[in-house]
Amino acid sequence: MDRWGILELEPTSDARAIKRAYARQLKQTRPDEQPEAFQRLHEAYKQALAHAARQSSAQQPCAGPLGEQNTTPETLASWTLTLSDTTTTGSDTVQTETQQAEDILAPLLQRCEALMAEHHGARQPQYWNFLLQQPLFLDDDCHRRFARRLFDLIIAHEAAILGGDTRRTPMSPAVLFSLDNLFFWSSLEADAFRGHDRVMLESLFSRIDDAQQTQPFAGVRGGKKRIAHQPLVSHPSEFALANPLLRGLAMVVDVVMLGLVLKSLFNISWVDTHFSHLRPQGDDMLLLIPIYLLFAALCELSPLRAAPAPWLFGLRVMTRTFKPVTLRHVLRRAAFLLCLALMLYLNQWALGLNTLVLLVMFINLFLQGDLLQDRFSGTRIINWPETRNRQRERRG
Repeated sequence: MDRWGILELEPTSDARAIKRAYARQLKQTRPDEQPEAFQRLHEAYKQALAHAARQSSAQQPCAGPLGEQNTTPETLASWTLTLSDTTTTGSDTVQTETQQAEDILAPLLQRCEALMAEHHGARQPQYWNFLLQQPLFLDDDCHRRFARRLFDLIIAHEAAILGGDTRRTPMSPAVLFSLDNLFFWSSLEADAFRGHDRVMLESLFSRIDDAQQTQPFAGVRGGKKRIAHQPLVSHPSEFALANPLLRGLAMVVDVVMLGLVLKSLFNISWVDTHFSHLRPQGDDMLLLIPIYLLFAALCELSPLRAAPAPWLFGLRVMTRTFKPVTLRHVLRRAAFLLCLALMLYLNQWALGLNTLVLLVMFINLFLQGDLLQDRFSGTRIINWPETRNRQRERRG
């Protein structure tokens, strides 16, 4: 049977008619049920389109001299009317073809969405091997359309997890890497992902990169199966914000310990003799806070990521995207807290500044751990033990 018989179409050079015939046959020839028949249909479709392109090129008329054309108002009006009708018909045809393509892909997308909802589907790439055997993806348009729709489903899946849906499991780096090899998301331009959350995109592509870095060592001939080391935390939903009361307690402990250290220093006779005028007294004890903030900033820049007491309490300072903080972040944190300390210190002259401090503390009560100083400095305080527990639970 020739290509026209397979398409059940009379020979034609109309590409739209060929596409409509192809879409009709696809409804009867499912690629997952009849792969050989689909391949014959797809080959006939490509040959018919190539024939239409050759015929269209051969029949293209050469434009005559401009002076020989009938450009009367009546003729121009008829051209405009004809062009308008053709444009409308073409738009309707494109919409019909788009809907037909969506209908064809819908069952496959539903299967992918159901697989994502399963723990094994989100963690183990072998469950996605059925996509490698889809003749449907021989069509470039179907491949691109499915890749875009599947990526949107993954974004929605991860957003649901970030929103608190504990029934879902984050997509593993191995699964994302396997799908990226099939649909080439990481090779697309940034404009292709416009409209998606930047932090979410960074999380997904960082997981693909993690899997890609370990890929060369997988499946070494004669060797044992390697379990690639994964970062302890790789998904935003696995981070637990620290309790504000725990943060306040840790800061008080640090300031008290700093005061005890200074007191011990001034008990040394040589220090007391030469530096007794620097011994803090009464309200001067508030000056310990700027000293502590400078010390804490240095600790937060170090691998500890926290001052001593917060570190012992399991707290860590990170950026809004859960990366190590920079000098800019810690300076902004210190500046915000220093302003609060300065207000308390100046309040002894009855300036009423303690009201502002109390207002800041009151607002922080309703921010669920993401406090004003964190938002101002672009940081977050993470409860590291709780984060580790979440990571273990989600990764099984």
